[in-house]
Amino acid sequence: MPTSQSHRDLFRTPGTIDKLDFLQLLLDSKDLISDLALALINIVRAELEQPHKQSASAYRRYAAVTDSLCRQMPDVYARVVRAWQQRRRGIPSAEELEKHVEVTQ
Repeated sequence: MPTSQSHRDLFRTPGTIDKLDFLQLLLDSKDLISDLALALINIVRAELEQPHKQSASAYRRYAAVTDSLCRQMPDVYARVVRAWQQRRRGIPSAEELEKHVEVTQ
């Protein structure tokens, strides 16, 4: 790859697979915390839910990364799953409750 092309790649907007690769990198280095994992997964899922935007490889990569998260850091995975379940049920998270208490005081 010519040098000018590699420099342009440094400033391109990351795609879904790039974000999943970043999530996997953090996971492999054990630098992943549940809040960051949840934020990245939320971003990726929003992109995957867009009709006709992603290739099948993005869905396969998502499945592989979430499986890897489950195996390598089950405690982080469990927190992410709990947060998703609470959100689907409409139950506010602890952070949302704290913000509400701060605002009302």
